[in-house]
Amino acid sequence: MIRTITLSVGAAALALSLACTQESRPSETALDIQTIVGGNFTPDGVGPDLHRQTLERLHQRPDAYLTTFAEMYAGQRFEPQKWADLYLPTFLELVQKDEPARSREVARRLIERLDAVLYTLDQSRDRDAFLKLLSSEAARVVQRLDRQRAELRALLSEK
Repeated sequence: MIRTITLSVGAAALALSLACTQESRPSETALDIQTIVGGNFTPDGVGPDLHRQTLERLHQRPDAYLTTFAEMYAGQRFEPQKWADLYLPTFLELVQKDEPARSREVARRLIERLDAVLYTLDQSRDRDAFLKLLSSEAARVVQRLDRQRAELRALLSEK
């Protein structure tokens, strides 16, 4: 009887595990966005076919892509250390022609978050001296986030 219970519990755990895996699997849209912001999104970097297909999907459904992007990066889960290794402005540059107002709105939200994270850097009188106080990894993260913020601000100034 114990063996039966163990098998039943094991089967239930397996079913639950499979259900969770299926629900948490990223959509094609989310995977495309991750490919774009992951860096090296060029025909040579990801291959010409994948690059072309990704751009086609993006331009066919820019609103859905912007919504997913906003949920992933401008929503409740703000992870600045992970952002430092991503190229978020690249996505907004690609979708800006299709959805100029919404891409600017999302860029503003990202800038607000980056402003909060980079507040101490902005308040320092000597940015270089401030960065020298940080560990090399922390300084790298701060510099990358500051660069992304500048790129996002440039997107807002483009018409």
